Amino acid sequence: MIKTYLHKYDEAEKILLDDKRETLSWGSLAGAPKSLVLGRTYFHQKEVAKAQAAFEAARLALERSVQANPRDPDQRMFLAEAYARLGRKEDALREARRAAEIIPESKDAYFGIGLLTHLAEIYVTVGERDLALPIIQHSLASPAGLFASELRFDPVWDPIRADARFLNLMQQPDHVFRVAAK
Repeated sequence: MIKTYLHKYDEAEKILLDDKRETLSWGSLAGAPKSLVLGRTYFHQKEVAKAQAAFEAARLALERSVQANPRDPDQRMFLAEAYARLGRKEDALREARRAAEIIPESKDAYFGIGLLTHLAEIYVTVGERDLALPIIQHSLASPAGLFASELRFDPVWDPIRADARFLNLMQQPDHVFRVAAK
C-alpha cells in the first residue's frame, strides 16, 4: 500500500506478484482477493486490459464469497469496488451501501466509520463526488476516520483532487488525540 501511495506502481506490482497469499488486507478491510489489489495497481499503471481481467477475476471470487457469507461487510465492499471498476455503477452502489449497513457507525465506531469511508471511495470511483464529500468530511472528524494526510496521498481520491471542496478538506490538520494518564 505504501508503494501505491508513493505512486510506485511497478514496485507495488512486483511485491504483489511475489506475494504467495491469495488474500490481503486493504485499509480497514480484510480478505481482499489479490486480484482486486492487482487490478487497482494495473488501473493506476493505465494497463486497461490487465486491470479489467484482474477486476473480473476478483468479481467472480467475491460473488461466491458474498453468496457464502452475505453478512461479511468486507467482502461486500470489495465486491462493490470490483463492480465499480468494471463500470457496473448500480451494482457497486448497492453492494457498498449494504456493506455500510451491516456494521453502522452507531454500532461500531471503528469499523462503521471505516465502511463509510470505503463507501465514499466507491462514490468517487463511480463519479458521485457530491455523495462522497460529506462522508469524507464526517470521516475526517471521527477519531477512527480518515486523516487529511491520507487524502493527499491515496490515489483513490485522484478523481476529485481538483474539486475545491476536496482541496479544502485536504488542508485540514490531522486530528490528534490525547490519552489521559492516571
